[in-house]
Parts: sequence; structure tokens; C-alpha cells
Amino acid sequence: MVGDAFQIGLAATGACTHEVRMEGSEIRPAPTGRPKSDGEAGAVGPEIAVLVVEDDPAYGCLIRAQLMSGDAALLVRVEEDFEQALALLCSGRFQVATIDHQLGSNTGLELIELARERGVEIPLVLLTGSDDPNIEREAVEGGASDFLAKSEATARLLARTVRFNVQRHAASAALAQREQQARHRALHDPLTGLPNRAMLDEEVANALNRLHAEAGSGFSLLYMDLDGFKPINDQRGHAVGDAVLVEVAQRLRGSVRAADCVSRVGGDEFVILLAQCAHEVDANRIGDAIQTAVEVPIDLGEESLRVGLSIGINVVTDADASPADLLSAADAAMYSRKQERKDGVGIGLVRTNAKSREVSLDGRLRGALQAGLVVPHFQPIVTAASSDVVGFEALARWTDDELGQISPAQFIPAALRTGLIVELGRQMLLGACGWASRIPGKSLVSVSVNVSADHVRSPMFDTHVREALSVSGLDPRRLQLELTEQVEWEHDETIDARLGALRDDGVCLVLDDFGTGYSTAEVLARFPVTAVKLSRGLLVGAQASPRRECMYGGLVALGRRMGASVTAEGIETAEDQAFVQRAGATHIQGFMFGRPMAAPDVLTKAA
Repeated sequence: MVGDAFQIGLAATGACTHEVRMEGSEIRPAPTGRPKSDGEAGAVGPEIAVLVVEDDPAYGCLIRAQLMSGDAALLVRVEEDFEQALALLCSGRFQVATIDHQLGSNTGLELIELARERGVEIPLVLLTGSDDPNIEREAVEGGASDFLAKSEATARLLARTVRFNVQRHAASAALAQREQQARHRALHDPLTGLPNRAMLDEEVANALNRLHAEAGSGFSLLYMDLDGFKPINDQRGHAVGDAVLVEVAQRLRGSVRAADCVSRVGGDEFVILLAQCAHEVDANRIGDAIQTAVEVPIDLGEESLRVGLSIGINVVTDADASPADLLSAADAAMYSRKQERKDGVGIGLVRTNAKSREVSLDGRLRGALQAGLVVPHFQPIVTAASSDVVGFEALARWTDDELGQISPAQFIPAALRTGLIVELGRQMLLGACGWASRIPGKSLVSVSVNVSADHVRSPMFDTHVREALSVSGLDPRRLQLELTEQVEWEHDETIDARLGALRDDGVCLVLDDFGTGYSTAEVLARFPVTAVKLSRGLLVGAQASPRRECMYGGLVALGRRMGASVTAEGIETAEDQAFVQRAGATHIQGFMFGRPMAAPDVLTKAA
């Protein structure tokens, strides 16, 4: 088979003319005791394990000798049997293999094909003594990494081909790994390791494609927001906040199937895509289980913290949608359920349709204001000592004919974005003052209206306030304007004068979210406030930590020393009530005493 050329090559290399010793899985020639000649090669790099597949023992011996002569760092094993060679290729013990084109009743291409099917990725170099010009093409198409004619296979070229293919494979693998890592970074949240919004969009698009191909199927999107997370992050620091997010992510992942996609799309917002979940009852059941898992207190060593979870569910059975529209609908469902609940939990369910997705929220809001569909709902404020109702906070609510109830967290940003916030503020003032003036037998009951910084900056602001008082006939002392401390109120003499003039008219100024904003002392000193409000986030923190309890009491004391009444928000239980009473709060607001209600309901309860 080999012929005269092989015999001459065999003699020249001295192959198989001395004893051969097995060392592990490699075959090495036994030391000859002679020094290397100038023509022999030394090691040119790291050791490489090479498998030579050759059914002719003599030629296999030649190839081994040529490889080791060309590169002393090559550790060579020769295998004659086809099945054993396949097993060795799959063993992971070799970094490269040379395979003869003819292997008895089989071919080298058959071996390469079988090896690739079984996941073998190492370079496989095909050797052939045939002059057929089609073999090289067949080799590449069949999965060979390289091709070499036996007539050209000198020791130097053979060794160089083996090492080059190993190096090229290593470089290609390293590049693929870097690309995979880069793609992973681009599609995953670095903190939790969960898919991010970009990957979620891909998954939703894939789910829509499957839905389009499989009529009658569907999936569900669960949009989730943590309740009470911001105070944890602000008061305990980002390290604690990050630990909470990581734990929540693990609980979410452990609550669903491997086929479901759990993603983090914002600071404390997560979305789960439930594959093959097209029934409301199933989506709600899974949502309940997720909510239960997340709300178990989180043990952080020295303390344990609890966060609530609000969930909006969009059951998708319509393939003609975009990922952004579907997520927006689920987001709206979640905020509709949240209902301004400071630490509330709940699950909202929505089914979107093509028509509702096509309509701009901005345009709908403009029409809703023109039609008077954005109306105030009222939540009672009671005294801490006797629980007597002394006021109500007016909260904007909007129910759309097609979209249903739309959360303020959705339409307030739209109002700010479009400049409609001024008109919204005007209508809320008119509605709240008009309602309060009609409360029978409750002449001392006040009404609080949230005002935005953009509205206060408007030159029409004081005109709107006085218009609402004049039209309703409400005593100015019964109107309270709530300024949120989380807005950075810039020093503006015009704004300060405008608020001061209203204060002189008897209108009360209230500092909301007291102690959580940019500069508590600065805002409190600038504005002649009548009252301050402490959010539920501060209350939750105070009940979990003695230091936070001290801080909560200090804020109450500071407000009272400045001559302001102090309202504790978010009171839901008797324990909450007792805590804020001990801290010295003068007023209380929360679900324990009533949720935001439409005006007729409030009038009935207040009468």
C-alpha cells in the first residue's frame, strides 16, 4: 500500500526500528541514547495530545515518527480500529487528530461525520494518498478542519499543520467565548444575572411567532413591582438594596418552570413570561404563588426585611401585537392594581386588543380631561388620638371606556410629558374644593390636593387655586396643597412669593414624603408649611430597625417643633397605629381607616 516512497521515509526517520514504550495514553519512542542531529526538531510550544487514525500499522508508525520528529512536544497515539478511534475522539483526551482517508471498509470522512454528530469539536485533519481533486471539497463539506496529501506530508509540514490547527481552534474558541460573553452581558442584568429588557423583547417576539404558528395557544406576561423597596435602598444603602434584589430574583426564578423567562426590566421591576399559559386561572394561580414566595421576610443576617409585590398580568392570545405594547399593557394592569398602595399587594389582570394598543395614551388623556373623566377620589385622614376624621386627600383617578382603570403612575408622567399637568391640576383643585364645600355638617374637614412643581411654576397656578376657592365658596383654611419633598424645588423667588401669598390667604401648605427628599431641613425652612407627611416606607424601616425607629421619632419631633402637624401615612394595622402614636404623630392616614373612594361614597361616610 505504501510503496517505495514509504520505505525510504521509514528508513530515513528510523521509525519503528527501536523499542516503543507506552506512557499513559501516548506512545513515545524509547530513548536511543544518541544526541539529536541538526535536522531534528525540538519542542516548539506546549504539549499537544495527537490521535493518529490509520489502519495500516506501518504507515501509522511513520506518521507518529514524523510528527514527533517535526515537534517534540507532540504526544502521539496511533489507533487502527474504527470504533475504538471514534471512542477516543469522543473521550476528550486529545486536542487534534489526523485521520486517513481509507480505513479498511470505512472511510475517514465517515469517522469525521460520526465524530461531529457526537459533539467532537477538536481539529480533524484528513490525510489521503489519492489524487482525486474532489476529496478536498468533500473533506471540508464533511467537517474536516484541514486536508493534507500524503505525498506532501513531510515531518515539518505535518507537525506544523497539526499545531496550526490546534492554535487556530483555540483562537476561534476564545473568540466565540468572548462573543458569547459579550452577548450575555448585552442581554442580561449584571446584578441578578436575569435576562434584561432587550432579551425579554426577543423572548416575547419568539412567543408571538409561536402563537402565530399555533392558533389557539398563548402565553402570559406578569409585570411586577416591589412595594417598599425604595426606602430600603435609600435608608440602608445600595448594598442592602442589591442583596434584596438578588434574593427576589432567585425566588422568582425558583417559582416558575425552566421554560419560563424571568427578567429584570428596571430598578425594582421584573417581568415573567409564562410560556404556554393562555388561561387566566392558571396565570392568577402562578401569580399568587410568586407573591407568596417574594413576601417571605428576607434574612440579611443582622436584620430581616420584607417587600411587597404588585403584579399585573396580560394573558396574550392575539398574535398581532408588539412586545412593547404587550408589556405596556401588563405594566398598566400592575399599576392599576397598585392603587397608590404604599405597601399593598395585588394582582391585576388585563386582556389587550389591537384597537386599544393603537391608541396613544397622551391623546386619550387629552380627551379624558376634556370630557371630565379624570376625577378625584378621597382617602380619609384621622386624628391619632381619637381616630376622628378631620380631612381627606384628593387622589386623581381615571377610568377609560376601553382600557379600564389607568393608574396615576401611567397618566401623571403622560400629563407631565405633554404639558397637560397644569390642566389636570386645575381640574383636581376645582373638583376637590367643590366636593369639600358640599360635605354636610363637616365644616372643619379639610381637603388636600397634590400639586406638581410644573403647575406651581405656571403663572396660572395661584389663579387656579383662587378660582377653585371662589367657585366652590370653600374656606381657604380648609384647602391644603401638598408639595412632595422628592421633587427638587429650585430656589425661585417668584414661586416662593406665590406660595407665601396663598399661605397668607389662609391656604395650608403640606410637605409630603417628609424626610425622604433632597433636603428635609432646606425645604422645611423655605416653605411655611402647616403639616408634614411621613411615608409608609419610613414606617416599615422604623419597625425593622431600632436606629430607623429613632430616626422616625426624630422626624416627627422636628416637624412638631416647627409648628406643623405630622401625618403618618400607610397605616394598615393596629400595630402600625400604636407605633406612630408612640412616636408622637398627630394624624394618621392609611387603608386601616379607608381606601380612596369616589365622592358619593365619601359624602355618605362623612355625613
